[in-house]
Amino acid sequence: MHQSSGRVGLGFSLALLTAILWGLLPIALKWLLSSMSAATITWIRFVVAAVLVGLVLLARRKIPSLRCLTKKRSC
Repeated sequence: MHQSSGRVGLGFSLALLTAILWGLLPIALKWLLSSMSAATITWIRFVVAAVLVGLVLLARRKIPSLRCLTKKRSC
């Protein structure tokens, strides 16, 4: 059974931020597509997301070891 954490405000804020960002995406894409190709925009979005996730993992000191990426070793 689900237990409430009492962080309703945080959940609502994150849901609202998500809705706003999804609403702004088509507007930003329409503006960007006049000067860049769709493939370039996609690559930039993925690179920015990877850098942000990497910075968060680095700040929390939870970057996984590169040895975990091989099939022979388990982490």
